[in-house]
Amino acid sequence: MKIVIIILVLNLVINLIATFSFAARIAGIRTGKIALAFSLFNILNVF
Repeated sequence: MKIVIIILVLNLVINLIATFSFAARIAGIRTGKIALAFSLFNILNVF
């Protein structure tokens, strides 16, 4: 049971990072700071 909880937590972290990185791209496009959005997206995608 302990391993299932660890897997669920890791899955949650991975999905949160993916969601935040896509949100950063959308926010960067809307604010006009596309270069900053792409660099933040790449930093978050490394993890």
